[in-house]
Amino acid sequence: MAATAWQAYIARETMRESLRAYVASQGATWVRASFQESEPTPTHVISEVGITFENSGSTPAFHLDTNVSYKFSPQPLPKDFNYPETPNNEETGGPKGHGIMPPHSPNNFIIGLSPVEDLNALMKEQTRLYVYGHVSYDDIFKDRHTSIFCFEHHLPENIFHLCAGHNDTYEGDYKP
Repeated sequence: MAATAWQAYIARETMRESLRAYVASQGATWVRASFQESEPTPTHVISEVGITFENSGSTPAFHLDTNVSYKFSPQPLPKDFNYPETPNNEETGGPKGHGIMPPHSPNNFIIGLSPVEDLNALMKEQTRLYVYGHVSYDDIFKDRHTSIFCFEHHLPENIFHLCAGHNDTYEGDYKP
C-alpha cells in the first residue's frame, strides 16, 4: 500500500513539473538608441532597452508581475546591492507589467533610459549600465514562482551579459 501511495505521489509531482509554466529572462538588447548631435555632446537621447522573457513551459503563466529597473554606476555593483525596484504609479509611470503569457512564447518588456549625461558617459565607457528586475507568476496549479535577473552592458561589443549575481528562480512572490 505504501509503495502505491509513493508511486501516485511521484506521478503527480512529475505531472506538475512537466505541465507548469517556466518563465525566465532570455536576454537584454538595445531596442532603440538615437542621439541628436550637438556640440560638445548629444543633448537629446532616445534610448530603450528590451528584456525578452520566455515561458518555456507547457501551460500559460497567469498573474504575471514584471518590474524592470536600471542603474548607471562607474564601478561594479557591490555584493550588498539590494536591486531596488522602479516605482510603479501614475506619477512616475514606472515600468511594471501584468498579464498572461502563453506557453512557448517570448514577450518583450521595454524600458526607457535617462538622463542624457549617464548615456553619454556610457558611450564614452566612463560608467556601466545594469538592467535588472524580476518576473513573478502563477502556474496552472496556482503556485507562485519568481525569476530574478541582471544584465550588464559591455562596450565595445555593445551587448549585454549576465551579471555575476541576481540571476535565480524561487518559489513565491518577489522578495527584494
